[in-house]
Amino acid sequence: MTRRWGWALWALAAAGCGGGSDDGPEAGLDGAAGDAAPMDAAPMDAASVDGAVRADRGPDIDGAASDAQPTDAATGDAARVDGAPVDAGARVDAAIIDAGPPVFDAAPPPCAATPPPDGPVIALEYEGTWETHLPPGFDAATLGLDDRVVPAPRVARVSVQPVAPAGEADTRDEDCPSTVAVERLFDTGTPDVLATRVTAEGGGRARTGLVTLPVGEAVLEGSAPGAAEGAWWVVFEPAIGPQRTWVGPASGAGDFAIAGLPDVPGTVALVRGAGLRLDVDVTHAPPGFSSGWRYLSDAVYAATVLDLGAPVTLRPVDGGRAGLDGLVLGADRRAAIVPVPRDGLAGEVTLPCGATLSVEPVGFVEVDLPGAEGLPPPGPHATTLECEGEMGAVAVTLRSMNGRDAAVVLRLRDEGGAP
Repeated sequence: MTRRWGWALWALAAAGCGGGSDDGPEAGLDGAAGDAAPMDAAPMDAASVDGAVRADRGPDIDGAASDAQPTDAATGDAARVDGAPVDAGARVDAAIIDAGPPVFDAAPPPCAATPPPDGPVIALEYEGTWETHLPPGFDAATLGLDDRVVPAPRVARVSVQPVAPAGEADTRDEDCPSTVAVERLFDTGTPDVLATRVTAEGGGRARTGLVTLPVGEAVLEGSAPGAAEGAWWVVFEPAIGPQRTWVGPASGAGDFAIAGLPDVPGTVALVRGAGLRLDVDVTHAPPGFSSGWRYLSDAVYAATVLDLGAPVTLRPVDGGRAGLDGLVLGADRRAAIVPVPRDGLAGEVTLPCGATLSVEPVGFVEVDLPGAEGLPPPGPHATTLECEGEMGAVAVTLRSMNGRDAAVVLRLRDEGGAP
């Protein structure tokens, strides 16, 4: 036993056996009556007490007096080791240890940081399906999986799902891949605007992007009279198959030429703004652009074409969005963009008597006007309102021809036909 414990036992015996008690004479260590040992007396080796203070030392171990702290004491500050306080959740020799809060497996760490990509990448964000549009004739062997996001991504699996033409998903478990082979994305033998959905997932998160590639030999030539100077983008939306577009930078504001597109019917447009960006030879478009480019762009010139090989003149898509039924065109408003849902719509448009209403499809929309039913695109189609008085109404019916959302521009012309 240490000298420190000897002092503690001696003091405990002295304090517990009297020290001013009214219960009678104080008992000494040898059991005889007498004065208690003074506190400044020489320390006593507890080993020489010969059992006199065993009751104050806690239980014996193997029948012998132990100089360890009590092992049957309640947990708390009363348990001490060599005079030092022990954490309330711990016992010595009782195998009760305070291990702290439970430890769970940590989330897998992000993939190691890599240098910024020096080639084209697939836009992959945590929110929304961004679009990556490859230029005609794209011949790179791989596309990078964009990791310029926060928090840094963990990729353990890459899935490729062809959209147009439709195909089976190809899912592969990979540890932190940085690229995906282009041959996994496309079968480039068929002229079309090919489209594939790419998903990179891991660490409990998934990011999805849409990738398009035009394949063909047609040369699209177009002009947009009145288009202002600045950055413009060409949009081509095929009329057949799933709704999708191809987007690329235009060579000029009013005139452009794009080689290597498929010669299929579609909608051609020149747009600006809309969050489009050029990133290492590919174009990135924001989520929803392929279906909503008519409304997401700052300015639009468009036309519906049946023969992509013939030069096309694009007209402005302007006037702001409006519903068909109850629309009033006149001096205050001369044009409106009317969305056409895939199941069509019908209504009446009010305009001045003697004026001409022009209906210009922006997409494959069949138009019914008084005196002419089932007018197909490309249009524009027109009717003149014959009525008495100042204003009258024209019944208009619009139907999607390919099961997609589309739009028409309703434009008021003067009696002479000028817009």
